[in-house]
Amino acid sequence: MARRTKAEAERTRLRIMKAALDLFLAKGYERATFVDVAARIGLSKGAVYWHFKSKADLLVALTEQMAEKHAKALEGMCYADSLEGLRDDLLARAELVVKNAESRKFFKMMMLLDLSSRQNRPLKDRIILSDRGIYMAIFKTLQGLQERGRVNPDVNIKVAATVLLITWLGLVRARVDHGTEVDLHNAIILSFEMAGAALIPTDFTDSSR
Repeated sequence: MARRTKAEAERTRLRIMKAALDLFLAKGYERATFVDVAARIGLSKGAVYWHFKSKADLLVALTEQMAEKHAKALEGMCYADSLEGLRDDLLARAELVVKNAESRKFFKMMMLLDLSSRQNRPLKDRIILSDRGIYMAIFKTLQGLQERGRVNPDVNIKVAATVLLITWLGLVRARVDHGTEVDLHNAIILSFEMAGAALIPTDFTDSSR
């Protein structure tokens, strides 16, 4: 009986998250409420609070859920050893967003979120700086490469990671939100070729080539 109750609670939790994603996209995170989420799936507001203590916790849970799904989809890929590997990781992530309906919905919702606003500012560290988030994947890869002498020591890794992230977001958004007929694959490759001029040390020689 306990196992059944736990399973039912998990199903309810997933229903809440699905409803929240739909509402955050339709109304915006700032305007959607727990009452809206509860009404969408026929629950009381208290039932939603039982699973999530705040709307921020609900959004973070959605972010972690999507990060886990992407991690499973990308399982086995190794991108920490080179800029080319990082590029391939971002290419794969872009493909996931473009081709998967749930990933597209999540991406669109996140693009509507204003993390610079005062009320959302506490969310910034929880989402952007999450260990499983795309920014930290870029940052940690560049940091590791710099420590091994494969990225220019004068490069500010935080700035470089931010530039690569914003470029990736812009290219994917142009495709997902606006239907731009951009060759996303070649555009991401080009962005890395342009970044490479600043990132790779002039005296670096890759002995594996």
